[in-house]
Amino acid sequence: MGTRGKTFREQIAPGAFAKALDEKRDVVFLVNHDPNLVLGRTGNGTLNLAEDERGLVVEGDFPDTSYARDLATLIERRDVSQMSFGFRVREDKWERRGLENVRTLVDVDLLDVSAVTFPAYEETNAEVEERMLATALREVREGKQISSKNRASILAVIETLSALVGEPEVEANSLYNYRQRLREREL
Repeated sequence: MGTRGKTFREQIAPGAFAKALDEKRDVVFLVNHDPNLVLGRTGNGTLNLAEDERGLVVEGDFPDTSYARDLATLIERRDVSQMSFGFRVREDKWERRGLENVRTLVDVDLLDVSAVTFPAYEETNAEVEERMLATALREVREGKQISSKNRASILAVIETLSALVGEPEVEANSLYNYRQRLREREL
């Protein structure tokens, strides 16, 4: 992973976010790191953060504000398609690889996460779940193969709805039946 405009290459070590996530500090979700454009925060549950094998996973519940609706539209159109994070370095390691200096972030203190126009890490991705869900439903209606990412979105929505309404009788539960058919397609 590289960063724009730096004289070194920067990468993030697996687990670099672990301590920050365990501490459950109040991290804010912003637009382009602008503290005036708040989308959510971990402190009130409108932002959830996790770390997986690819890096930091950000899931936010956008507020009903004009800038949040605008951002959702920009993400859906892919005008804004990437993420960033504000941090303080707790631990890093430097090494020389050929002619290149490489900085590895080993442990960081998270300050914010942001949907951004110009990311430091090109490998990042911003998506609106509703877009993925709509695409998955269109794939189902058209009889196409559902992508694994869109399948995961559908299953997440089904799980959330099931948790909200409880698990009705199996025979009468169309969500349950749909979930079973979707899982069978995975096999």
